[in-house]
Amino acid sequence: MPALESPKRLESIINALKEDGTHELHIEPYSPWSSEENAEHTEEDLIRWILKDTHEAGYLKHLQTVHKRWVTDGLINDDEHVLPECFRVPSRAGGIPKSTEQPFARPPPKDIYAQSGYYAFDMSTGIAKDTWTSVLASANLAARAASYITPTTTQGAHPQAYKDVLALCRPPGHHCTTAMAGGYCYANNAVVSVSALGRLTGGAPRVAVLDLDFHHGNGTQDVFYADPRVLYVSIHGDAEYPYYTGFAGERGEGPGLGFTLNLPLRVGASFEEYAEKLAVAVRRIVEFAPDFLLVSLGFDTFRLDPIGKFDIDVPDYETMARTVKGAPQLKDVPSIILLEGGYTVDKLGACMLSFLKGWENGGKE
Repeated sequence: MPALESPKRLESIINALKEDGTHELHIEPYSPWSSEENAEHTEEDLIRWILKDTHEAGYLKHLQTVHKRWVTDGLINDDEHVLPECFRVPSRAGGIPKSTEQPFARPPPKDIYAQSGYYAFDMSTGIAKDTWTSVLASANLAARAASYITPTTTQGAHPQAYKDVLALCRPPGHHCTTAMAGGYCYANNAVVSVSALGRLTGGAPRVAVLDLDFHHGNGTQDVFYADPRVLYVSIHGDAEYPYYTGFAGERGEGPGLGFTLNLPLRVGASFEEYAEKLAVAVRRIVEFAPDFLLVSLGFDTFRLDPIGKFDIDVPDYETMARTVKGAPQLKDVPSIILLEGGYTVDKLGACMLSFLKGWENGGKE
């Protein structure tokens, strides 16, 4: 079955931005990542440091090398995907996962087939010849986005400071943990951005993550579940993918208790119903008083989206964005918008322009 996550998504948005002509478009280059474990990299090569700081080493190596290994062993052709045939299951004998840094007590299996299931939790996230290249490019945007909104005196920061930046990340990131792929996601871009902000500011800034994708960002929530410096707020389809997370009772744990807010909403809900949830989300973010705001933006909330929808139309995204950025306490908070899902390709450009119009106008009101 063809994957809905495709390059056409970005083409639709980029073409709309070019035709609109009111936004600066920047291309962020990156270089191939050496497979040598001890390879030296410069401080400017931010993404390599961030991924190594945040994602499990064995998992990154798997993403980078597994397709070549399967082709070499004659398991697939060069133009085919690596897909897991079975998955690890929590058990008392095998160790119950306690964190994303070491999800299971058992080490990765030696069997090449089993390794793919060890590093994934579903079958939507196959690994092709150029998957690693795309993953690195996407995460690079998330890291570099942080450099655009940090003070220009910061080492590694962009020469010109911006208040808001949109990172057109593809593949998306909010479903994967830092050790398991899933939901079209391989590297968690929100985690990468938060870590980059910390590295660039030399501290632990307070970051609010507002997840507006139709599907709950289980991976992002999991990483920050015990972290009081990161507030995670999500509005998503009730009882939808990824099915086992996103419940209202999930509020964080330990020092992070109260710093997770899930606002599930019935499938097909009107924008008026959505707006009520959004108002709750904005109040919590204002109360948190973040140093930075990060938005995981998915347009699979659109009324015609093939894998999940609310009754939200193109003009509603302007209102949505204005509601967030128009809050007086958030107008001057530096912000990163990360692209997540959204699969009605012919409408993605219009949806993005509508959202950006509301975001910009909200910041001026």
